[in-house]
Amino acid sequence: MNQSDSSLRVFAPMPNRAASSISAPERSELESASSVNNNRTDMVRGSVPDIVQSAAINTLDRDLWAAGQSIAAYRQERMAIYRALDEATAARAGSEHNAASSRKKYLQMKSQYHQLLANYKTLSEQYNGLQQQYDIACGERARALEDQRKLLSTKTASEEERALRDALDLELQQTKHELAVLEDWKCQELLSHNLTIDKLKEDIKAKDSQLAQFSKDLESMNYQQTLMSSQNMTDFETKDAQITKLMAESAIHILELEKKQQQIATLSAELESARVFIQGLEELQNKMEQVHSGEIENFRQENSNLREVLDEMSADRQLHTSFQEENQKAETELELLHNENVSLTQQIESVRKTLVARFPGLSDSLDNLPDFLTENEEEKKRKKRKATK
Repeated sequence: MNQSDSSLRVFAPMPNRAASSISAPERSELESASSVNNNRTDMVRGSVPDIVQSAAINTLDRDLWAAGQSIAAYRQERMAIYRALDEATAARAGSEHNAASSRKKYLQMKSQYHQLLANYKTLSEQYNGLQQQYDIACGERARALEDQRKLLSTKTASEEERALRDALDLELQQTKHELAVLEDWKCQELLSHNLTIDKLKEDIKAKDSQLAQFSKDLESMNYQQTLMSSQNMTDFETKDAQITKLMAESAIHILELEKKQQQIATLSAELESARVFIQGLEELQNKMEQVHSGEIENFRQENSNLREVLDEMSADRQLHTSFQEENQKAETELELLHNENVSLTQQIESVRKTLVARFPGLSDSLDNLPDFLTENEEEKKRKKRKATK
C-alpha cells in the first residue's frame, strides 16, 4: 500500500523553465487537481481489488502524464504569446516615439510657416507702401510734364510776339525809307522847278498844304507806331520776365523729376530685393516639399510595418484598434501639414501673380525682373532727355 501511495503522488515531468515561469494561481490549480486525484485514488483503493487498482493506477498515471504534457505545451504557447505581446509593445513604443518626433517636426515646420507668413505680410505692406509712393511719383511727374507743356506753349507765344515785333520794326523802317525817298524827291523837284516857281506858286501852295496835311498824318502815324512799339516793348519785357520765371520753375520741376526718378530707382532696387526674397521663399518651399515627401514616405513605410505587425497580432483586437487610431492620427497630421504646404504655395503664387500683373513685361518665373527694371529706367531717362530738349 505504501508503494502504491508513493506511485500515485509522482507528477508528470516538465521543464525547469516552464516550472519556474508558473505563477502562484497556476500552482494552486495544480495542487488542487492533484489533491482531487489523490482523493479519487483513495476511494478506488478501498472499493476494488488490487489488480483492478493497479490497472486503474497505470491508466491514471498515463492520463496525468498526458495532462502534464498538455499543460507544458499550453505554458509554452502562453510564453510565446507573452513574448509576442512584448515585441508588439516595443513596436508600439517605437511607433509612439516616431509619432512624437514627427509631431515635433510638424510643430517646427508650423512655426517656420507662421514666420514665413509674418514675413510675407510685412513684405506685402512694404509693397503697398511702395506702390502708393510710386503712384504719387507718377502723379507728380504728370503734373510736371503738364507744367512743362504750358511752359513750351508760353515760349511759343513769346516767339510769335517777337516775330510780330520784328515785322512791325521792319514795316517802320520801310516807312522811314519811303519818307526819305519822298524827301529826296521833293528836293529834286524844288531844284528842278526853280525857274517855274512863280508860275507854280499856286500849285506849290496847294502842294504845300497837301504836304502839311500829309506831314500831320505822317506824324500822327509815327506817334501811333511809337506808342504801339513802346506798348509792344512793355508787353515783351513782361513776357520775357514771365518766361524767365517759368524757366526757373521748369528747372525746379526738372530737379523734382530727377528726385522722383531717384525714388523710382530706389523702388526698383526694393522690388529686386523682393524678388530675391521670393526666390528664397521658393527655395525654402522646395526644401519643405522634399522634407514633406521624405516624411510621407517614412510614415507610409512605418504604416506598412505597423500593418504587418497588426496582421500578425490579429488575436489582440484592442491593440490593433489602438494602432489604427494612432495611424489615423498620423495620417490626419500629415494631411494638415500637406494643406498648410499647399496654402503657402498658393500665397507665394499670388505674390508672383501680383508682380506680373503690376509689371506686364515680367515672365511668370520672374527671371527677367532685373532686365525689365533696367529697360524701364532707360526709358525714363530717354523721356527726361526729350522733355529737356
